Amino acid sequence: MRKIPVLFPLLLLVTISSYSQLQYGLVGGVNFQASGDLKSSLEDVADFKETATRKTGYYLGAYGQINFLTFYLRPEIHFTQLNSDFEDFSFNSSNLEAPISIGYKIVPPLSLFIGPSFQYRVQEDTSISINTVGDQTTMGAHLGARLHLGKIGIDLRYERGLNESEITFLTNEGVQSNFDARGQKWSLGFSYSLN
Repeated sequence: MRKIPVLFPLLLLVTISSYSQLQYGLVGGVNFQASGDLKSSLEDVADFKETATRKTGYYLGAYGQINFLTFYLRPEIHFTQLNSDFEDFSFNSSNLEAPISIGYKIVPPLSLFIGPSFQYRVQEDTSISINTVGDQTTMGAHLGARLHLGKIGIDLRYERGLNESEITFLTNEGVQSNFDARGQKWSLGFSYSLN
């Protein structure tokens, strides 16, 4: 009778593996427009908002993928470099990101995916001294499309932070401004399956 609890996880693993397929590999790509807006606290310019100029960053990492017929689950781990430039302020950060995608294969080479993304800011570099740094750990959501070409995958994804990670600083004129370090970005990525 005691063998049943021990055999059950093994039986479950064999059953899942017979209906699924495990895949793993390397990922990398470029990020575009990696931040939120810069906002001033001045009352007479309360509606002031400055969006960062177009900047690119990159990411490198690994993925694992479990395939279930037309669906798949794909956790990834990335080292990401993000850059944002404003008129008087620049912000660069190095992050560890963990997007988890749930994908649906529409036709054999094309799939759509969606899921949460977790980010931990390892290091930041700003062009001015800052008073308050927002949360180091944030959560976002992503969605996108992936083209599967044998061992190579190409994906385009959009990611948006779900909670703000604001940085507060004073300008040279003594005006308090806020910058959302976790904004939104587009990514063009490539993956290579190692099995």
